[in-house]
Amino acid sequence: MTFLIGQLDNLDYDAAESILEDYIIEAIQNFVNSETGQEYLDNHPIGGFWTGTFIEMAYIYGGYTLSKMTKGNAQEVMEYILPRKLTLLDPGDTDDAIDELIAFWTYLHKAYKLRSANAIIKYLHSIKDQFPRWMFDPERGGMAKNFTIQGMEAGYDMTTQQGLQAFQAEYNQNLSKRPPSTPADIKAVLEELDQAMLLEGEQIDMEELVTRFLGALTELEPEAIEDIISMLEAEIGVEPMSSASPSEALGNMRRSLIRESLETEFSPLSAEEKNILQNQAISATEPGTILKDFQTTLDFISEGVPVSSKLKQLSAKFVIDLNSRLSHPIDSDLKRPVQKSYPNIHGLYLLLRATGIAKIDARGKKLQTVLNPDVYASWQKLNATEKYFTLLEAWLVRSHPKMLGNERSGPLTMGDRLISSWSKLAQQESVTFKEAKDYDFLSYYSGFENIFLMEMFGLLNLTLSKPAKGQGWQMKKLQPDPLGYALVKVFCSACINADLQWDSQNDATLPFGELQPALQSYFPEWQQTLSW
Repeated sequence: MTFLIGQLDNLDYDAAESILEDYIIEAIQNFVNSETGQEYLDNHPIGGFWTGTFIEMAYIYGGYTLSKMTKGNAQEVMEYILPRKLTLLDPGDTDDAIDELIAFWTYLHKAYKLRSANAIIKYLHSIKDQFPRWMFDPERGGMAKNFTIQGMEAGYDMTTQQGLQAFQAEYNQNLSKRPPSTPADIKAVLEELDQAMLLEGEQIDMEELVTRFLGALTELEPEAIEDIISMLEAEIGVEPMSSASPSEALGNMRRSLIRESLETEFSPLSAEEKNILQNQAISATEPGTILKDFQTTLDFISEGVPVSSKLKQLSAKFVIDLNSRLSHPIDSDLKRPVQKSYPNIHGLYLLLRATGIAKIDARGKKLQTVLNPDVYASWQKLNATEKYFTLLEAWLVRSHPKMLGNERSGPLTMGDRLISSWSKLAQQESVTFKEAKDYDFLSYYSGFENIFLMEMFGLLNLTLSKPAKGQGWQMKKLQPDPLGYALVKVFCSACINADLQWDSQNDATLPFGELQPALQSYFPEWQQTLSW
């Protein structure tokens, strides 16, 4: 049987979860049955553990698939993900790791001609001596793993509940006697940025340390920032600053991350940009198709549409149907699409959640997304201008990736992502992409659903090309619109005036209209706001 190496590509985790185990088993079977696999097994009678673990950890914690993996992705898996997430009981457990992974990637290179395979193989050769040390390095391990290793080193059997409980009792007893020390994750960032570190065991001022940490984060690329934030959320939370609650600390982190970008990369509105705003008409299809497409979506779910139990999203059947009704349907050749495979619908669904116009309702044993009658009645009373800016505010002020099931997304809102990505998108009058890897960076800075929302709101023009056989949509060209430059500047100015903290972020039941003071002078038709 031919192994479909790209089977996980363009699937979100919810869709891939059900096939991941079979995918790994099939990958291992094809590897061990290959000539390269047989040569490896001649010298290593037992194989497959490191291959399966590599595939699983790369996908679950990095979102990396074999067919699209780069050397940098493999490096992250070997140097950060595996040492953090995988607990081994004996240093000898790493003996065959590099040899097996080299053989596996050699098989992939021969069978599938993967572009990065040779670079990954060369990299694996280069880390053969370091990898065993990394796997038992407490500086690289997560809290759960380090706890287990400490217990093993103290002589406890950490494979049994009795051993775990005994070590936990000793650990808790000793914890109160220790002076506070710099958390490993914060220490790693500060060391990377050449920040002076305290000596091991020295008393520290946690407020001062966290302040330095947040300052250091602002110097990282957004992808690295998100990795660190996700790590903190998932494993240790964020150390509160003075009396701040954890949620307040995350808010402080978020503001620190984007303040510098706001203050240095966005100039005031020019006279020409003010004229663009004042002369812009708002209708169902101007400046973009957002009002028409959003109403199409409302009509589509008016009687209720089934959603998945975990992510509460539309199934392939309904996604494909809704896509065909939109102003600019996405051309896709995916055989097993999910909602995320259609970022236009993913974005519209985000607006349904952020506005509160739609809600999740139980119909028997199944969940459905249905209209919220009270909010929808308020929506119908708004004119076109009021509807447009209600949706804009819902997107930029009230939306967060967690509304789409992305629980490890960090504190940055969709508006924050617009700010961090727009300066990069707007560096040229237009950007042309030859292949998908050329625009992969957009998935980190903004998220593809936000790119398609930018088009629907009229902030940019997007050109797609025909997808390859069995593949999803393909982006060909992206061109920022003059209106986009102007609206983004107004939004950034409003963010600064609000000190990057919107009232609705603390109380989602507040009425809309937080962007009204910044935009009403250009759009006096904006009088009413959506009410809950």
